[in-house]
Amino acid sequence: MQASKCVCLSSPFPTLQLIPGLYWHVPMTYPEFKTLCLAHHQDVNGKCRKFLLDDNYASYSGFTRCTTYPREFTGDTVTLSSLTGDLIVIVYSNSDATSYFAVGLGYHYGQGWAHVDYDRSSPTQEERWADFGRRAYDRMWGAREKHARDMTRRGQEHYGNYFIKHAHLPRSIRAARVVWGRWEREDFKVMVDVVECPGCCDGPCSITTTFNCWNGLAMPGFMSVVHFSYSLELDERLVRAIECSGEQIALGDYGDYFQGNLVPTGNVFDDMRAAGFDLEDSTYCPVVSPVFGSDFAKRMDWMRSHDDLAVVHHTIWETRLALRQPKAISLASKEHVLLLLKASSTRLAGKCLVTTIIQCSDFYSIGEDGKRRGSVNGSEPDSGKPSTEARILTPLCIIACPQVWSREPLRIQRSERLKSIREHFYTLVDVHQPSRTEPFDKSAKRQQKDTAIEFFSDLFGLKYLKNYIGKITYFTRFSSMMETSKLPVGAAEGGLRARPSIKLSFSNSVVRCNPFKGGRPSAAAESDPRLKVVLPLLHKRCQNLCNKYELPRRYAGERQRVEDEIKSISQTLGADLLGHMMITFRKAYHEHGLFSEAARLVSPMKYDSQLNTSSTIQDIKVLQVKLDATMDGDEQRALAEDITGKILWLFWCGICAEVDELFPKVVNYIRREEIIQGLAEIYQINPSPDLGYDQMHLQRIMLDAGANTSKYQLWLDNRLESKPGGQVQTGAPHC
Repeated sequence: MQASKCVCLSSPFPTLQLIPGLYWHVPMTYPEFKTLCLAHHQDVNGKCRKFLLDDNYASYSGFTRCTTYPREFTGDTVTLSSLTGDLIVIVYSNSDATSYFAVGLGYHYGQGWAHVDYDRSSPTQEERWADFGRRAYDRMWGAREKHARDMTRRGQEHYGNYFIKHAHLPRSIRAARVVWGRWEREDFKVMVDVVECPGCCDGPCSITTTFNCWNGLAMPGFMSVVHFSYSLELDERLVRAIECSGEQIALGDYGDYFQGNLVPTGNVFDDMRAAGFDLEDSTYCPVVSPVFGSDFAKRMDWMRSHDDLAVVHHTIWETRLALRQPKAISLASKEHVLLLLKASSTRLAGKCLVTTIIQCSDFYSIGEDGKRRGSVNGSEPDSGKPSTEARILTPLCIIACPQVWSREPLRIQRSERLKSIREHFYTLVDVHQPSRTEPFDKSAKRQQKDTAIEFFSDLFGLKYLKNYIGKITYFTRFSSMMETSKLPVGAAEGGLRARPSIKLSFSNSVVRCNPFKGGRPSAAAESDPRLKVVLPLLHKRCQNLCNKYELPRRYAGERQRVEDEIKSISQTLGADLLGHMMITFRKAYHEHGLFSEAARLVSPMKYDSQLNTSSTIQDIKVLQVKLDATMDGDEQRALAEDITGKILWLFWCGICAEVDELFPKVVNYIRREEIIQGLAEIYQINPSPDLGYDQMHLQRIMLDAGANTSKYQLWLDNRLESKPGGQVQTGAPHC
């Protein structure tokens, strides 16, 4: 921190001076010296940082680099400036361009960070990867301080801490996963992967923490050691292993780890042998390393006469274990082994793996003087003398959780949120009908429906949208129709328009409203009861916003209220309605001008104008039956997202249809009253473009439903492919 001084012309005691010819007073001030401290930051390292990029796992899943922005780089090393901040974006896409995402690697005032970004809309043939990379870069650059600050809160200065960002890709059951952290105390190592995710997951922007010991043994990919007890040295690196002398443990065993014990359920080498792999191939051969004791044991005098002995010590208890003729056998840290683990990631999700075993001819506990203290788990014969028989013992091993086998856990909060949406929906559609013997309280039922209507109105931001668009009565009419109507598919009443019994594709059913062509010209806006409140309110609001200089206090108060309401709407599922409103106001304001930029703006409000209400409700009920019947956690997560997405999409389309009807009347009224100047003050307010994480999740599943994407069907397809005899991807071995 440095300080500098400057001169500030101000006075704590100003006087008033009357300017000739003018009718107001301005303060007279006098020069005064003040001290002003300016913040100054300087990176103590004063050099560039390297990011080591490993995206082999993403390549295995069919995702390759398409482009980088704003500059190109070759190889797997990216160098970023640590002085003023730097950022580079790498765009990945699968072969048919149905899924794509961008990974940003940044360095901001001494803090490295990484982020995942994607576009929610479907890619088109006109889409250029460079354009997407630029948009992703702009979004990340604008939020670079936040990304760096999030990492600071996570304590990245602790080496070995690795951080994960998980972003579920739209229209799929796959997620982009980025793992990064410090490597060799200086540079950063980043792993990019694409994993299967049935839904209800964390993300897309939150950070979770894992651990990968930076000074440990080289392992095939990111590994988190589950437990350790003894410290030893392999390949001049300090590693920690767990005692396993009482278990039958082999290199490559995998299984469930619980309370210090591994329960093996298989072995990767056995799986390879069964799949026809040549285990004699040097590519898959394990690595053999000498074992050395701890530094404490090396300093003991009696160790000089025991060349074939290594002494390791317990990391907590003051115990020592002597290993005679020890050697370590580890999985090779090669690309083929990494891809082998990746190939089994779906089948072995959540399992732990034996990555290293320590073998020796004998082992026993010793004291500080080097004398034997008795047998360890039967390694010494009954006579109490060391065994002379040639044998191989495995007293220690290293057990780790491969990052590629880790599962994105169910986010309980989001799962409960989806459940709440479904329950409120079923209240509106009256799924549960009381039996003859069950008491029936009409007032209680009405109260439940009112609560559900309020719940969904808040979810879509209708509380404040009504101050600009009008009162949206969709939910009230929807509830009334469900109560009074038992209509066949395709019919509707109570104001809900009938839809033909067809399903259009998302791209063919998109409607972009034009406020100057929609509406019913013969119906006066003032006669519509839904506009009874909004028109005089908006009239007064625009008048106040037009008097910025004449009535500054009234203007400031009105402006603040508008900003607060817009901020509230922007954090709901009505954010796209807000965007549509802003673009419409902007176009209306510049309607008679030559403002070409406004004419090119496209409304983000897209919906299916032909969605069949009754058919959608029937689909939801069918999926709910499957959800109630299954006990499979992944199947439940996929079904929960599908059902909730359909509910939200149904309501979104109903709301948009009503907005399409009402909003042109509002705009025409403002134009007729000649208060259109106030619209400029409204559309110039720029709310935060980022939804909360939970709202982004709801928006994604809603748009997935609009794109006719079924996560449940995709999950079934993946499950079929992972079974023996199913389709197998090429390019890497499968277990």
